[in-house]
Amino acid sequence: MSKAVPWVVWNALLAMLFVAPSAVHSDSTSKRRSPCSMTYPTDETVEWECRTLRDGESLERLFGEQWVNVARFNRIDRRHVPGDHRQAPRHQP
Repeated sequence: MSKAVPWVVWNALLAMLFVAPSAVHSDSTSKRRSPCSMTYPTDETVEWECRTLRDGESLERLFGEQWVNVARFNRIDRRHVPGDHRQAPRHQP
């Protein structure tokens, strides 16, 4: 067996130990964008404002039967926790 094979294996192990964790770490510490800062072409068809859900608030409680439409507009489901920023329609029927 040549000496080149262990050298290649050693370099691959070093790369996995030092490069991969730094790539994962940089993704996890990057600042998460607020859903209010993300816009889609369909968002322009509805007048909305950014709203923060407080403790005890839920989409069901704030928007009643329309909570499903608000969740769909925000591309989320009911499991999102208080403190998250959400786009809320200004005029509710």
